[in-house]
Amino acid sequence: IYMTQRDSDTSIWGLIWSVVLILTPVLLLVGGLVGMTGSVSPFVTVASDSMEPNIETGETVVLVETSGSVVLAPDTITTAADARREPDPETSFGAPGDVIHFDPVTADRPIVHRVQFEVSEGDEWVHRIDADPQYETNHTCASAEHCPAPYDGYITAGDNNPTYDQLDGYQIVRDEQINGVVRFRVPLL
Repeated sequence: IYMTQRDSDTSIWGLIWSVVLILTPVLLLVGGLVGMTGSVSPFVTVASDSMEPNIETGETVVLVETSGSVVLAPDTITTAADARREPDPETSFGAPGDVIHFDPVTADRPIVHRVQFEVSEGDEWVHRIDADPQYETNHTCASAEHCPAPYDGYITAGDNNPTYDQLDGYQIVRDEQINGVVRFRVPLL
């Protein structure tokens, strides 16, 4: 087939225009998602049953950064203890307190668990008055590895777990270990 220079130029511009038309909605969608969540990769798949029945193994959750600088970001993390103090406690995934995605120091993969309460350096937190009775324990501060608290942070637990993460070998969660607050989930079919 004989093609002139003009036909070739038209063909190239047509190809470029087609690519632009295909990529524009994708870039707008991704840009909007990043703008609302503050995260380039806001989707995480839950790998264990520790949050069941509220979040099931294999479900995908959407994370929102915690800086408060994007549309869906919280100004602060709401602990279960703080939420329970309210007359009409706000719940997240079936229970009071935010669910976070964090990188534990002593594990090989990130964890999705609920924030139970905040601790300050020196706190003897094992039998706090505002602790969730679901996680009652036979531990004392002297028998717990991370009590008194060696630094400021959060005590966490999976909704399906019998004890706090920090009584099960995990360190107290620092702000810089938190990848985001879980705001939405995509249920399994």
